[in-house]
Amino acid sequence: MCYICGCSNFTIDELVWYKYHCNQCGHVYESTGKVSICPTCRSRDVKEISGGSAKKDKKTTNMVKKVVKKR
Repeated sequence: MCYICGCSNFTIDELVWYKYHCNQCGHVYESTGKVSICPTCRSRDVKEISGGSAKKDKKTTNMVKKVVKKR
């Protein structure tokens, strides 16, 4: 379910993933939003480093599904 509007008309497989680099701590990670916060140091000083969306592998997609299901 979307935490912004409450809708539930999307699936985890449809999410677009972006790759980011944190300018504060150097962490490289993937996120589903165009606005992101580093999960390591919580800095907002991040830069998108992929030209498009990054496809998540099956293992990561399943892990995200489990987390969302618990909420």
